[in-house]
Amino acid sequence: MENENINQFEEVTDFITTFKTWCHEGYSLLEADGLVITNDEEKESAYLALRRMLGLFIDEEEYEKCQVVKRVLDENFEEDKSPLFDYKEA
Repeated sequence: MENENINQFEEVTDFITTFKTWCHEGYSLLEADGLVITNDEEKESAYLALRRMLGLFIDEEEYEKCQVVKRVLDENFEEDKSPLFDYKEA
């Protein structure tokens, strides 16, 4: 039982670490290239990713990054632009 809990904790920790890395890499690409979307499927994925990035950057108190992500959301999407914090539920 204890090993199961340890393994589950390690999986969650690995996911959150990977997620944070992806967000920071995505932000760097966003700064360098802007938002590049070639089809509707990418648009939906980008929309959710940006909202999750916004949630992470709020949690990490990286408010300059929040402003950039929020601006990109405002300029490219009509839908709800509130941050998503569901990455914590992994």
